[in-house]
Amino acid sequence: MSVDLARARSLTERAANEGHLRAMHDLGVFYARGEGGASDDEAALGWFRRAAEAGVTDSQFNVGVFYERGRGVAADNDEALYWFMLAAKSGDDGAAARVSELSADMAPLRVDRARARAEAFVAAGAL
Repeated sequence: MSVDLARARSLTERAANEGHLRAMHDLGVFYARGEGGASDDEAALGWFRRAAEAGVTDSQFNVGVFYERGRGVAADNDEALYWFMLAAKSGDDGAAARVSELSADMAPLRVDRARARAEAFVAAGAL
């Protein structure tokens, strides 16, 4: 059985545009990997961020990675730390490890700011 990645991406995009949170995350993956169409880090980050803001843990982690590595956006460890903290708060062990690693190299005030933002986070509703 062959997989039609372009069709899968198209159907995923339709679901994402209709507000399906997991589809938003999955569409970000399609864009990040260039599966079923062109790779586009800015589009990937946009979809991950929409899902992350709605509380999707995997997307929160991915937004952290994009900020840490400067994919589709200027590298920003403060922003990366915030997103990793959100994902870690939801139980993502990989995110917790990234929080520890990033925090070790940052001034305590910067870490405290990210933590305050993460503690104040309230997931936005789906479309």
